[in-house]
Amino acid sequence: MIAKMMGGICILSATTYLGFERAHLLYKRVKYIMNIKTSLTMLESEIGFCANRLDSAFMTISKLSDTQGLFSQTAKKLQSVGIKEAWEMSVRAHREKMRLTGEDTEILLSFGAELGMTDRENQIKNIRYITSLLEKQYKEAKEEYERMARTYRSIGILSGLFLIVLLI
Repeated sequence: MIAKMMGGICILSATTYLGFERAHLLYKRVKYIMNIKTSLTMLESEIGFCANRLDSAFMTISKLSDTQGLFSQTAKKLQSVGIKEAWEMSVRAHREKMRLTGEDTEILLSFGAELGMTDRENQIKNIRYITSLLEKQYKEAKEEYERMARTYRSIGILSGLFLIVLLI
């Protein structure tokens, strides 16, 4: 009897954990899209008001925001491969950590294609445009989180209870 109870507790714990973990993955996407948006706003300030070089602007931003090293890795690779390539490599390397979708990634890659290629005003316009696209992605991610997080948590708990009932 004790073995069955312990087994049931293990099953319930495992399925509940999986449900909560899946919900947390949705939250991570929301969090990192917001952090990238904030970072791009900081980059706009660095370019527009401080007139810093891109590598120093990226390093400053990396110290102030949590983007899993996206901006610091770009700054480090900037001198060796150029801004477009450095940004693309960083976005692709950090895509999974930040739980970005294909559309999120495409938006960020399109940002890198224009970065450093035009004058200050056009770069600021590009940053604002990308920020507006990311705002749309943020709203979608937040809606998905609000809609699905509770579902994943409930499914985790209920599937554990269902398995326990099946095994008893």
